[in-house]
Amino acid sequence: MALLAEPREAPSRMLAGEPAAPDPLERIRRAARVLASGTLSPPQARHMACEIERLVGLVLEAQPRRVVTPDSRLDRLSTREVHVLSALAAGETVQEVAHRLNRSPKTINNQRTNVLRKLGLRNTAELTRFAIQTGLITA
Repeated sequence: MALLAEPREAPSRMLAGEPAAPDPLERIRRAARVLASGTLSPPQARHMACEIERLVGLVLEAQPRRVVTPDSRLDRLSTREVHVLSALAAGETVQEVAHRLNRSPKTINNQRTNVLRKLGLRNTAELTRFAIQTGLITA
């Protein structure tokens, strides 16, 4: 695995007095300290910046990827927004939802807009598809 490989030689042995750090995050910290010290020549600074970028890439590759499923995106919504989402996806109009929930149509429309934004959807058709996929409504 790339993370277990020996650290690359620092430019001009800048870290020569320190033992090699096996942890990529510690190597990034050390390289950043050297870069921030201002003691490097421009070519050395460019090399150190590239090394930091390489190490950050290694760290990011090793991180577990979080899978976002339609179900987990529901956690972003308030209870009222889930109610509005379900009602609109089931075919109710904004006015019908507003009347049933004793809210103004403008409030329901704002909640609809917030739901679309939070879920990364563009329109009511995508909202309905999302509601079907998550089991909020049946087709």
